Amino acid sequence: MKLVEISFLMESDAAGVIVHEGGEARLEQLREWFSTPVGTVYGNPSWGHPLNQYRHEPELSAPAIENSILLKLPLDLPEIPVTSILCEPAEKDLFHITIGTPFGMHSNRVNL
Repeated sequence: MKLVEISFLMESDAAGVIVHEGGEARLEQLREWFSTPVGTVYGNPSWGHPLNQYRHEPELSAPAIENSILLKLPLDLPEIPVTSILCEPAEKDLFHITIGTPFGMHSNRVNL
């Protein structure tokens, strides 16, 4: 059975709502996870990234953020194994996070 995922932001093009298939669908799930802080999903408040806890300690957070992702992501998206992770500070409270998966690389900028 082929995995199909609608763009979680309901993005569209000339053909309608953008649909992702296969590995791209898994990366779309990962993109949604990074856009959803814990406690914001009705009916499933434990789902989402736990990175808001680092809001008041951004200068010491890169290794802790990596560890938090490695601990939380498998609970929420067990079908997306992490093969590599790198968290780099971009600004005072902005981090560039790159995650390697068997489906490809996902890069995201997270503002705490």
